[in-house]
Amino acid sequence: MKTVILALLALSSYVHCRAEDFLRNLPDVKFCAQLTPEKFSNSDAVIILKEQSLSINAADISWRGVDFRGVTMTRTNVLLVKVFNNSGIRRFGSFEYEYTERFGDEIRAGFACRARVQKPDGEVVAMPGSDVRLIVSEQNSDGEPVARKAVFKVPNLSPGDVVQIEYTLTEPLARALSGIFYYNDRVPVLFSNLAITLPMDDEINVYSFPADRVGEPRISQVSKSYGAGQTYFWSLKSLNRIPKEAYTYAFDDMSLMTAFVVNPRAENGYRRTTDWNFIAGEFCADYIDAGRVKGKRIVELGFQEDRPPLSMRLADSLYAALRHSIALKPVNSLYPLTEDIDEVFTKKRGDASDLSYIFYKILHEWKADVRVAWIRDKREGSYEPSVPSVWWFDRIGVLVKVGNEEKMYDFDRSVPARYQTPSYLKSVTVPLLGGKVCEHRTLPGASGGESRIREGHDFTLTEKGELDDSLVYSCSGSPAEEYRHDMFDLRGTELQDHLKSLATARCLTSVDALVSSPLLDDPEIRLTYNGRSRGTVAAVDAFLTVKLPNEALRGFREGIFSVARTNDFVLVDPLTITVTWRLHVPRAYAIHAAPSDTTIRGPKGMSATVRCSPAGDGLRMEAELKFTEGVIPADNFPRLIGALDGLLSSCERVIILAKK
Repeated sequence: MKTVILALLALSSYVHCRAEDFLRNLPDVKFCAQLTPEKFSNSDAVIILKEQSLSINAADISWRGVDFRGVTMTRTNVLLVKVFNNSGIRRFGSFEYEYTERFGDEIRAGFACRARVQKPDGEVVAMPGSDVRLIVSEQNSDGEPVARKAVFKVPNLSPGDVVQIEYTLTEPLARALSGIFYYNDRVPVLFSNLAITLPMDDEINVYSFPADRVGEPRISQVSKSYGAGQTYFWSLKSLNRIPKEAYTYAFDDMSLMTAFVVNPRAENGYRRTTDWNFIAGEFCADYIDAGRVKGKRIVELGFQEDRPPLSMRLADSLYAALRHSIALKPVNSLYPLTEDIDEVFTKKRGDASDLSYIFYKILHEWKADVRVAWIRDKREGSYEPSVPSVWWFDRIGVLVKVGNEEKMYDFDRSVPARYQTPSYLKSVTVPLLGGKVCEHRTLPGASGGESRIREGHDFTLTEKGELDDSLVYSCSGSPAEEYRHDMFDLRGTELQDHLKSLATARCLTSVDALVSSPLLDDPEIRLTYNGRSRGTVAAVDAFLTVKLPNEALRGFREGIFSVARTNDFVLVDPLTITVTWRLHVPRAYAIHAAPSDTTIRGPKGMSATVRCSPAGDGLRMEAELKFTEGVIPADNFPRLIGALDGLLSSCERVIILAKK
């Protein structure tokens, strides 16, 4: 059937717009002049207009005497933005958009984009169409495009300019049963519009969150003919920015949003209900049930083709074998390359859904109790069970059950090859797929490991008054997941330089030696450094003053600091940071004054302690910061910063050595 569809699609056309055919006029120059940085404090830009539209139309195609009716979906986005500074230029001055090609070159999805800049004096500079690069970002074993990416840089963009970017994607035979739209942005939005146009005979369920803030749509009838239908329109004004802040809720959970689900009418008059069971059944039929992993590929992974004795250890071993054999792509897709999965083995490259599909298929072949799950973790936000849509999710995972033990496997880059359930899946609800049934299951609350950062210093004060340091840094749980994700693509010298920079930022002036654990394999990341310390030593008469540095506590405080915190402080898991200092003192000196023991109580269960005591030829000091609760309200944030400042003031106090 697919061959027939592809042939029929060959006669379809896709939208093409000339660069000068802008959908919206540029705003008045005098109006733009009133939009100043002072009126939008702490913002790099202001969005004058954010417009999103989606149109679904039925298209009749006739080819070689065969008539075929399909659905064409067109998405259009319009942005009008005034940029205030270079950060705003970096955000809005370049463009990158990737989309799938469901039918390769048999029928290309239509994509068009255009951009122009309005200067403060009214001069308009349009981006030449030749500046847009449309590249094949993924292809299958036959060389057919699977995805394309559009890339361009807006020319001559300066602070104070207004940039207009418009792009349209038209997908033939789209499965347009649902959609999700967000009204807010990282910067303020003056006008945020959404228009959804559906065929007259389609029944639509609309969901907005929060409903009282978004309101009901205005509905206008475009045409009475099937394929034109009704437009549902929303317009919101003066939306606050949702700034990107460390340790807070996902953007999707904070933005105003609208979602829709369509119950289309078939030609026989039957109205199909789009619910979780329906979309799960379609997904399984198209992407999970079909295909298989060849026996020789199982052997390549180091396993026998025949069914081995099942155990969770076997599942862990299979997971590790896949991670070591196939490199993970930086971007995930919900849809595995089911019909071309052998290509993943050949190229030794695939995304999280590809590896989950292979993992599932092999375990299923071995008669294991396995189910596929759609994953949306805490970093991306929660999904709304009342809105049945695949748009919530960006990858699949696999739930394995052996006896009474269950484990959710996820091939995200942040997870170690020696599998440990990631902290971001703790207490997360996922839809489990099976046949034509979808079950919403909340995963266990206990994460695979404790979220902890440990930093240990062993200082030797030389006769020349210099500090040598043997530094051990380790992290597990959510901090390790963040490090692993950020360092995933680094190799060789680039990786070594990056790891050295972690120590030289605050602790060492130079690194003489560095040893690291297998960063992508082990649940705990462990780094050992030897080098010259950034700690300061000063001589005053018969005394030496010593001030000892640290990375974990100082870096944490600087990483979360904000002059005006907007959102709550949120951790995916309770967190403990421990720093120890061991100072070896020359024989000619003795400890004269050292930091005193301190206990600090912060908001919502946050606590900190400093303990200092003599140790052999010097002293030992330990500082520990604990967060036992996951959320600290934004109005308590100044108290949190105050507690951190008190902790740093205590543990960074000068140590005084006196000559014997």
